[in-house]
Amino acid sequence: YYVQKSLAIYQQIEENPRMEGRCLYLVEKYDEAYLKFEKYLESKERKSDYTLSRMIAIDYIKGREKRAEELLEEMKSLKGAYDYGINEYYQAHIAAKRGYGKDVFLLLEESLLEGKYFGTFYFQNDPHLGPYHDAPEFKKLLTYWH
Repeated sequence: YYVQKSLAIYQQIEENPRMEGRCLYLVEKYDEAYLKFEKYLESKERKSDYTLSRMIAIDYIKGREKRAEELLEEMKSLKGAYDYGINEYYQAHIAAKRGYGKDVFLLLEESLLEGKYFGTFYFQNDPHLGPYHDAPEFKKLLTYWH
């Protein structure tokens, strides 16, 4: 409901391809989302880890393995000295979409080791990680900063 409502608002106001892409991605309108993400990246000097991670997940979902691997390497190359684990966190999203549970936990742990924190939209409130919330490995990660 809220995603559809947000999408309607974004489509009424000034064009915002990143936010429209995010909404379309969440309701699994992957082809439309991909086009919005591409448009967003065209307008940016530096690529976005978040946007690339969604495009990579879509490429995997759509069976475009080669393109996904190329974009994944590009996303990894964006890692900065002070990204505090966000690159690994988004790689965990990709692993989650692919059903690679073991990789999800390893990447999430790596993101924590690099300084990723638990925030409103991260870890336990992240829809990408929902299927893993009951796993003992996930629960252990939630005690990392405690």
